[in-house]
Amino acid sequence: MAEIRPFRGIIYNREKVGDLDLVIAPPYDIITPELQERLYQVSPYNIVRLDLGKEYPDDIPENNRYARASAYLDDWLKEGILKRDESESIYIYQMDYLSPKGVKKTLRGFVCLVKIEELGSGVILPHENTYSGPRVDRLNLLRSTKANLSLIFSLYPGEGRISKIIKQINQEGSALKAKDNEGSVHSLWAIKDRYVIEEIVKGMKNRPIFIADGHHRYETAFLFRDEMRKKGENRYDYVMMFLADLDEEGLTILPTHRLVRNIPIPDNEKIITAIQKDLEVTPVQHKEMMLRGLEESNHHSFGMYMNGAYYLLRLKDRVIESVNLPDALKDLDAAILHYLLFEKDLQVKGGDFDYERDVDEVIKKIDSGNFRIAFFMNPPQVSEVKDVALSNERMPPKTTFFYPKLLTGMVINKFVVDLPQK
Repeated sequence: MAEIRPFRGIIYNREKVGDLDLVIAPPYDIITPELQERLYQVSPYNIVRLDLGKEYPDDIPENNRYARASAYLDDWLKEGILKRDESESIYIYQMDYLSPKGVKKTLRGFVCLVKIEELGSGVILPHENTYSGPRVDRLNLLRSTKANLSLIFSLYPGEGRISKIIKQINQEGSALKAKDNEGSVHSLWAIKDRYVIEEIVKGMKNRPIFIADGHHRYETAFLFRDEMRKKGENRYDYVMMFLADLDEEGLTILPTHRLVRNIPIPDNEKIITAIQKDLEVTPVQHKEMMLRGLEESNHHSFGMYMNGAYYLLRLKDRVIESVNLPDALKDLDAAILHYLLFEKDLQVKGGDFDYERDVDEVIKKIDSGNFRIAFFMNPPQVSEVKDVALSNERMPPKTTFFYPKLLTGMVINKFVVDLPQK
């Protein structure tokens, strides 16, 4: 099913840039303006200049952040800041990290090129809905740089064979290493052995791929491929991905909580009455009690914070049977929250809510008056991601937050490199 291949990755030249921590960055979609500025300051070669460059008032099409990204990439290749591997490789990418509960975990997967297929074709399977804005942004960047600057995080159903192969390969001494802002250690090293590469390629042939994180980037790669095919170019049929086994113990998904701005119900008591149509509402004394109750219930439950008060919400028995949702979404907390509570009971419009991972930040935003109500969630299970994808359904946006995030700048795929290397 899936067709993968090795590639000649572009990596930072440590002799030129020194500490890799100074030149890597988180994914573009979690970089705040403050973090963007900080990344600009730590190194003139930080990858943020390519992946999420600054915009200026006097920008024009010939000199905007996309054009500058392309120029930086070409210049850094000429100067030897970035260097292209001499041989095609598959890259092992390993993350050693602490879970939010303080448990030491390791996630190891591999980076390769994956042949682009129609989403939902049975080969590449999405699980989340996307927004048009990020697609336009990523497409403009791809058009300008003709490079995959960041990794799409994907999963495959394995039988342990490929995982066993990559776990037996230990080249830690030659690994690129970087530490992210939360202390997780990211390591990357190349598999150059042709036999091992062929075993991995062969092992992926009968497996579908589930996109875990990077739906916008994949959809962009698909659009760009078709765009270039119309111009007679067929070299853009692949996209760079990180692939991990669905059964990897090192996989962690965190919840993303929801904040609601506007509700067409002015009275708080009437809001609770509306919620009680489908969910049991139980007041609790404080934040810790709400979070503990949410974790213990684990399914079809939510926390709520409104007007300084905390609540636990629990879906009433048999309510879900009457909800007009596909079977794959009926057990999914995010779908119940969006389609049952937001749309049906509270009549919240699509643009009237936002997302936040940090519980204390959520509460701060409610207390500031910028939002009216917060809903806290448990994370979805990996099995739910798989079930939704196999059913060709989509979760609401921001349902999954795979942790830790892959770093941008560990390896780059540029489709054409004609520049001399120093």
